[in-house]
Amino acid sequence: MEEGDTLTSIENRAYSKQAHYVLLSCLVMVLMAPVLLHLMPAIASFLIDALLVVIVLAGISVVAEEYSRPGPVRIVMMIALASSVLNAFTDAMPIVQVIVKGVSSSFLVFLTIILIRRVINIKKVSVAMLIHAMSGYLLLGFSGSIIISLANRFVSNPYSVEIREAFGAYGEIYYSFVTLTTLGYGDIYPTHPFTQALAIFIAISGVFYMGFLVGALIGAFISEKQKT
Repeated sequence: MEEGDTLTSIENRAYSKQAHYVLLSCLVMVLMAPVLLHLMPAIASFLIDALLVVIVLAGISVVAEEYSRPGPVRIVMMIALASSVLNAFTDAMPIVQVIVKGVSSSFLVFLTIILIRRVINIKKVSVAMLIHAMSGYLLLGFSGSIIISLANRFVSNPYSVEIREAFGAYGEIYYSFVTLTTLGYGDIYPTHPFTQALAIFIAISGVFYMGFLVGALIGAFISEKQKT
């Protein structure tokens, strides 16, 4: 490998590392939204939408490293970014809102799959592996919240309470993570067949992800021990 190629590889790894830190930081910020909602209720909804844009931007950096070829992948990334930006301005356009939220959620699920693949490929327990794993899990919960927000808007009587009225802008994220972790407090529960199926899907995704993560960590640990 030539010197220029080596420097490019090092720069790409550093860029990827920064992108993953940005991604994880934004996802942690999403979890802190209840505090921000209490302190700054007027901008809480805007803040969550802005975080979605930054999360998609960081995710695009991760995807760009995974798929270096131009063409369809680049187009998909541009559509995902445009959708995340439009998400903050589509309250008056229900059809457009369905499209942009669907695209954003699909991109985050795609990003989660990439992170899962990277965890599989990492053969030793490291900070990078843990960052990938945590980001993937938090992305699952955040992706679920986008789909829940669509269901809450377009499905008739989807939940036992009106989530936005009862819990504010953070309500969908809260319910998504409560379902993902299978806690099920009972303050919100699905009352429509679609939202019931969605709750089952989110819960199963969380259980399978944790099972996969434990298996991957044990496998990497055993592989590392065998080499030593």
